Formats: sequence, C-alpha cells, structure tokens
Amino acid sequence: MAIDGGLFVARTTDGGESWQTFRDGLPQQNAYDIVLRHGLDVADDVVCFASTTGNVYLSEDRGEHWQCLANNLPPVYSVRFA
Repeated sequence: MAIDGGLFVARTTDGGESWQTFRDGLPQQNAYDIVLRHGLDVADDVVCFASTTGNVYLSEDRGEHWQCLANNLPPVYSVRFA
C-alpha cells in the first residue's frame, strides 16, 4: 500500500494482531500504486506484486527486500507464478 507517497508491504504472522512493514527497495516518494487482490502472488519465499500504475516488484525473502522488475507498463491487474 502507498501511504504519504511511500510504498510499503505489511505482513502479519499472528492473524492480524500485529503487523510488520517492509520498504527496502520500494519507492518512498511519489508512489501512488494501487494493488488489486489478483495483483499479488506468493510461491514459497518469493512474492511478486504489480500495480494498476504499471509497476512490478519482486521479493525473494518473503517481502523483506524488493526489486523493481518493470515500470510504466499498462495497468497490471493480475500476476501468477507458473
């Protein structure tokens, strides 16, 4: 989600009682990405999400660190690992 122009991912391991936020590798200025439910996929420790603003991000450590795979694509509504 994007809050105050910075993008982050939140993770819970206790059913929503507490949350961890991760920002490493995600833009922290002028980020207004919207991620739809089908715009996220997980396979073991690998997480990928894409936004309606055409940005695609990948993490290989359960979301703790991110890398951008693409920017400025047409809106991405769904991602899936094959």
